[in-house]
Amino acid sequence: MLSHTIPLRRETLEVLSSEQRVQILKHLDKRRMTITELSEEMECAKSTVHHHVEKLIASGFVAAIDEGHRWVYLELTTQGHMILHPSERTRIVLLLTSIPFAFLGGMVLLGFYLTRPVLYTGDVHPLWNIPDPLFLVGGIGLLGAGTVLAAYAILQKKARVKPSPSVTLATD
Repeated sequence: MLSHTIPLRRETLEVLSSEQRVQILKHLDKRRMTITELSEEMECAKSTVHHHVEKLIASGFVAAIDEGHRWVYLELTTQGHMILHPSERTRIVLLLTSIPFAFLGGMVLLGFYLTRPVLYTGDVHPLWNIPDPLFLVGGIGLLGAGTVLAAYAILQKKARVKPSPSVTLATD
């Protein structure tokens, strides 16, 4: 399942108690970086950033990715992402589970509406004899809600996909 927990140990709290480490997490949330890029962004020495990054890697919040280049990229792990965005997974799960239920409910209500017999009373205005317009309104409403939720999910997905940064020749 999607339930990831971050154990609150003394070491974990100690790692997060440093403002510089939290700033490193925030910078890595934007994009993956090298130690040199982080030191330039934070305007501090590479050795200081390296010291803090080692602690973040040991705690499991940051991963070092070596792709065979001259430099090693740093990026957030799932735990690191959860530290910065604790409720995002819950919102995504609720959103993605409510979309099919809205569509299914809308289809069921429209099915009820379309399969119920129309009573003909000989009235000149047959619109008054429509079988329970609540089914029609509810079905259209739920289908519309499902469409809006799906569009919102797609827009959120596009907003989270960031273009890959241009590669800079940073020496680490």
